Amino acid sequence: MARNKAPQDIQRRREQGRRKRKLQASAPTRRWWKLPLETLGILSAVAGVLTLIPRLSLEISGSRQPTSPMQTVFSLANDSLLPVHDVIVTCHLDKWEAKNMEMQGIGFQFPESHAEVLSPSQRMSLPCDRIIEGRTTTTAKMTIKVTYRPDYVWWLRHIEFPVEAQHNADGTWLWRRLPR
Repeated sequence: MARNKAPQDIQRRREQGRRKRKLQASAPTRRWWKLPLETLGILSAVAGVLTLIPRLSLEISGSRQPTSPMQTVFSLANDSLLPVHDVIVTCHLDKWEAKNMEMQGIGFQFPESHAEVLSPSQRMSLPCDRIIEGRTTTTAKMTIKVTYRPDYVWWLRHIEFPVEAQHNADGTWLWRRLPR
């Protein structure tokens, strides 16, 4: 027997090691799908961040006639770093009651309810004060619905601002935001 010859089990292990090294060397060519999936994941993350960045807020600016809740001026503000596009505002009466009249579930859109672009820090006055002229109001609840498109994306987002009017002891009305 020759002493310089390696045992058969050692030879098998060496051959298996060579095969593994060959497979590892050819692995990048077998995983051609990995790069497109990583690119798609990065693009999805960027789109998600851009979608979440827009922040619109509703401001109750004041009233043209404090004894009528429907004469309050609302404004929509863009508090984000990017502009929003295709802004459409709907003033939706959830519940409105007067002494001898009641309305609910009606939405109103006016030509002034649309803006092509709402830039950062820009405000847009909403025409919700023109819905109803009434001094005999007893209850008023409204939802201001906004549809817009964030910058650099093609899909639309929706946001709602529910508000309710409260009657003060001095006869004036104040609107307060309700939780969404």
